[in-house]
Amino acid sequence: MISGPVGSVAVLPLFKPTGSVHILSGFARVEILSPKELEFEPATVQREEEVVVWLEAKARWKAEQEACELEIANNKELQERLETERRVKEAQAQREREIMEKTNKEEYERTRMTPHNMIAGKRRDGLEFRYEVEFATRGPIGLNWDLNTRGKAIVSHLDQKLPAERINVIAPRDHLIALNGIDTSKMGPQEAVDVYLGSSLPRKLVFLVEISAERAAAKAAANAGPQAVVNWTLAFSTPDVLSGWEVRLHLAKWSAPPESNMANDNSRRLMRLAFTTPITGCNPFPAVPSLADDEAAGVVYLAYRGGCSFIDKANTVQAANGQALLVVNNVKGDGRFKPATVSIDEHVDIPVTLMSKLDGELIMSVLEHKEALIRIYEERPDQISTSLEEPKRLTNQELVVARRRIHKKLPATPKASGFLPPVLLFWSSAVAARSG
Repeated sequence: MISGPVGSVAVLPLFKPTGSVHILSGFARVEILSPKELEFEPATVQREEEVVVWLEAKARWKAEQEACELEIANNKELQERLETERRVKEAQAQREREIMEKTNKEEYERTRMTPHNMIAGKRRDGLEFRYEVEFATRGPIGLNWDLNTRGKAIVSHLDQKLPAERINVIAPRDHLIALNGIDTSKMGPQEAVDVYLGSSLPRKLVFLVEISAERAAAKAAANAGPQAVVNWTLAFSTPDVLSGWEVRLHLAKWSAPPESNMANDNSRRLMRLAFTTPITGCNPFPAVPSLADDEAAGVVYLAYRGGCSFIDKANTVQAANGQALLVVNNVKGDGRFKPATVSIDEHVDIPVTLMSKLDGELIMSVLEHKEALIRIYEERPDQISTSLEEPKRLTNQELVVARRRIHKKLPATPKASGFLPPVLLFWSSAVAARSG
């Protein structure tokens, strides 16, 4: 059957029976004049039955839609509830936009090159930022480095009346992260000296100023309370291609944590991993049937992010007797819930987790062809990344001792001023030695 308005045109393929097969022989152009629907007789009895089933399903769906619209029209309470839900979703979307704008602004301020006239204010506010300075002349510039720090070139102090001090923007604890376009973020003082001496004029140095401890503490205090995510681990038992692979999951604070017998490291139970249908998990779908020899203790459903809210996805999974919902992120990067992903008052009774787009799409490609048995457990301590300790500040006495120790180990440097070795003087003495 072709449904369409009067005057519309449809193109139909024509098949010619040849033995047991039908070969495409051409196309027919059909223009609908009157009535509005054209009906064709089914070619086989089976096709006729399929058409009847389809027509009945279409009629049921239309009747349900009309009944739902009539119920909404006659039910003022339902109208108010739907209107409230609409407003909540709009407010939630607005909050997410505001958070995204704020995050983007903070990221922009953090990563852009800060003008020199704004550096003092950002230091005072304890913000993280980066800035660039340029030295166009040869000779000492007066930068000294903290030798107690490995793998970083951290400013220890500046020599007075030399170019670095006269610029009046560089300060102790600043981290040299680039020099004439070369990444120096993981270079120690000696490596940075070598790069500097091998570079051409003008020399452009980029420094990173990290967020102050006070501001970091204040930021952590502002985010205190229930955490937005808790890390869990997804481990595969089958299929063989994924066996032993572990994926980080981020559990939403507004969902239930995995049950103790699900998350206990000593009694991790196997569960089946299955797709929601459709893959977005926005519409109700039948539960995956259990097999007679099924060793799984339940079904965990995998859904793709988007199409509806996380709460809607979780409710459809819960209605299908799902033990948990794993959501695949639809953007690159780590799969992490934002603090304002859902309303504070909302909650679901099953675990809802988010994984990265890369991991999720790999799992989806395998799950299309193979059945999977999984376990979910809390992230182990050895899987949790730890931040590096802040380099210890050296006293003046410790600096003098360190200089003397290095001075004894290094060969004599012609024209080096005083007792300071090249690695400490950086450009004060090392550049002087080269420039002669």
